[in-house]
Amino acid sequence: MNLPGAASPSSGKPLFSDWLFIGCMALAMAGVFWVGNHAYQQGLNTEHLKRHGERWGRFLAAQASLRAQDNYPLAACAAKPDVKTTWGECYQSLVAPGGPMDGITNPFTLAPQRLATQCDPKSRELVGALVVEKITPTAAGSPVPLTFTALGENDVLNSTMHLRITVCDKAANALRVGEFEF
Repeated sequence: MNLPGAASPSSGKPLFSDWLFIGCMALAMAGVFWVGNHAYQQGLNTEHLKRHGERWGRFLAAQASLRAQDNYPLAACAAKPDVKTTWGECYQSLVAPGGPMDGITNPFTLAPQRLATQCDPKSRELVGALVVEKITPTAAGSPVPLTFTALGENDVLNSTMHLRITVCDKAANALRVGEFEF
């Protein structure tokens, strides 16, 4: 006999509210999986981007002692006092088809990696860009020992220089890769 206000016996099958709860949990789990996978992919892209910057640094550092030699194979990047080679010409020869840096793509956009003068989070087109800055010592006694300026297309490469390489992450924030001699 059932008392008034007592719950009726259950058949053991899930009710509509049970199915609704199960559906919401499945959607929540799918959302967590999607967000986690997206964050993982962005992290992989950032690591690939840093590896590209390191590849540039290793290459430029390896070329530092070779650039002043006669018959240097990358004439556009040679460091000779009597020849005026520029960074613009050197960069184009490095990324040209068959060049040592040919085929490096921006992992975020899959377009060829491009140069920028600085990383700026306000500019979304800088995501994945490469920034090459020359390091210049200031006068003795200066409160700032070094200055960093972007290497411009018309900067002359007739001597060895110190460079800092930076890449712009997914939010166009600067990620310092390292300092190298070139």
